[in-house]
Amino acid sequence: MVTLLSLRFKNVVHYSTHTMKSFLKKVSIVVLIIIALVFIFAFIKHKVDQSYSSDSGSIVNDPNIPTTEEGRRSLEEAYLAYAVDRSLFPYALIEIPALRNIATSTDSFGKYLALSLFPGQELKNGGVRSEVSIDYPYKEGDTVEYSWEFRIPKDFTSDAPKNRWWVFANWHDQPDKNKGETWDTYQAHSAPIIFGYGSKEGKDFVSLSTGLDGSEKGIVPRGLIPITRDTWHSIRMVVTWSQTDTGRVIVYVDGSPSSSFDSKGPNMLNAYQHYMKIGQYRHPEIQAESTIHLKNISIVKR
Repeated sequence: MVTLLSLRFKNVVHYSTHTMKSFLKKVSIVVLIIIALVFIFAFIKHKVDQSYSSDSGSIVNDPNIPTTEEGRRSLEEAYLAYAVDRSLFPYALIEIPALRNIATSTDSFGKYLALSLFPGQELKNGGVRSEVSIDYPYKEGDTVEYSWEFRIPKDFTSDAPKNRWWVFANWHDQPDKNKGETWDTYQAHSAPIIFGYGSKEGKDFVSLSTGLDGSEKGIVPRGLIPITRDTWHSIRMVVTWSQTDTGRVIVYVDGSPSSSFDSKGPNMLNAYQHYMKIGQYRHPEIQAESTIHLKNISIVKR
């Protein structure tokens, strides 16, 4: 796995003031390129989860939750209510291995859902994850707006300097039910839209990667956005879903009227709706304990 390089400076006293400024400017550019390359190789190497649980009445096999399907679903919706718009409940699931991975809370900004990961935790659907999954229905050619707020706390433990893949949100292909396809025979792929996380020298970033697994261009990183710990950040993402060049992903951050990312090209691997997963999903060898806070998750067609 590619890691971020540590740049060392020696004998800089021999540079003139003009030369030093020019040198530091070049170094800053190099550092940004290196960070971007980390995300490129991490996400291309990363084969995102290829399973989808249809058990809408079961969030986890835990002796401390209700035994009936109705009771389990009621508990699941009680958690969802802290972060997800109620109109999305029919399409929303929680994917966690144990109840310790999820919590609810309220602060001066309102209520929110906390999703955590722990060292050595049990796998859920084949991966180290704590996520909300939303299988929102749409058709190819539709434009859909996804919005949410997230926060990482001050004590969030990054994977620097290794920066192995760490996903905060992604959109997956799945079997086309209109064609009678099932997971038993479906060849799944890496997600065509990925929000990743990384850190360098104490600074945190989120990145957007888009593209089709197995295509000539592959999955391509579109840039980095710095984020601040213990601060709520808002994301508004407008997606025109398509298997052709008419596809588009536009991302607005923290209420800015100007887009942070604008990616054009195919973003569907088949004609069936791609489902959203949001929370934490990361490299299985990362052993940090980490929590992400989520609220105001909304999806609407435009």
